[in-house]
Amino acid sequence: MPRIAASATSRAHDWLDRSPRFALAVSLAILAILGTVHHGAGYEYAYAFFYIMPVALAARYAGRAASLGVAGLAACIWFYDDSLTRHYSAPHIRYWNGGVRLFVFCFVVLVVSRLAKALRREHQIAVTKGEMISLVSHQFNNAITSINLSLWLIEEGAAGASSAELHQVIKRNVQTLQQTAQNFLNEARLASGHYALDLRDVDLKALIREAAQAMKPLSDEKKIQVVFELPPHDLRVAADPAALALVLSNLVSNAIKYTPAQGRVTIRTSTDALPPDEILVAVEDTGIGIARQELENLQSGFTRTESGKSMAAGFGLGLKLAHDMLQSHGSRLIIDSAPGKGSRFAFALPVRQAPPASR
Repeated sequence: MPRIAASATSRAHDWLDRSPRFALAVSLAILAILGTVHHGAGYEYAYAFFYIMPVALAARYAGRAASLGVAGLAACIWFYDDSLTRHYSAPHIRYWNGGVRLFVFCFVVLVVSRLAKALRREHQIAVTKGEMISLVSHQFNNAITSINLSLWLIEEGAAGASSAELHQVIKRNVQTLQQTAQNFLNEARLASGHYALDLRDVDLKALIREAAQAMKPLSDEKKIQVVFELPPHDLRVAADPAALALVLSNLVSNAIKYTPAQGRVTIRTSTDALPPDEILVAVEDTGIGIARQELENLQSGFTRTESGKSMAAGFGLGLKLAHDMLQSHGSRLIIDSAPGKGSRFAFALPVRQAPPASR
């Protein structure tokens, strides 16, 4: 019997959770039954307490706006039936009681809706963690299998297999594993508050070129042109070099991964429309682009667009990590994109004057 009851409860929860309209209809039906019983009884018997049930049900499954409507309707029904079944010495007491009931019902809506939101968030996190573990295992296994196969071909001297090409395969897979592991490690440090920035005078141009060079095997494989639009003079910014390198690496990597073969990725710096002590860094691509409704979710972590899933493997962590790293620098990640028109990821950092030349 307990198993049958638990199974029935689980099925009811799934039905209500999948259809807010159905949940609202159930809430209104319960409210109608309570109002009928209250009216038919002909006397007050703490019915206001029972009215909380449909209000809470709507708040849990139908959304805050709909549940506030149910709360207002419940207060009106209770006020009407209470006016018929009870006689007050002073009319204002009836209105006072009605106002108290309405306040209580609305308070129940706010509390239950917040709890429901927290429960949905926890459920989503649990589902995401499960998917993430599965994806990590799958990608790591594929990378390791590819590395082992390449090493075996090199050792056996298999005909038709170029050692240089196999070394590039190994290098690319090792780089993918390193970047993925580093992303997860740094995100965990940021979440726990254990990531301490080490602000220094950083050579921005050197970091940009290093990030592009690290992705060269992938850009060469897809025949993607990487273009630099950088000024001839030195660019030095105040930043944590490791954190900034990770931001640039993730942005350049994403741009290359989600740009079709023979496309172009442009990395440029600019001071236009910025305070004189700041510089804008932008990574632009001719890739698949991102729909407006999907832009807000990308920086939350472990979220990928449907077109992105079919374009390249990944976990959706790179942009979140870049976003969090930039926030820790007092900056932010600016995303400008549209489907089929490419994407532009940009951020601003404070400029530092180049150090005087040594004599």
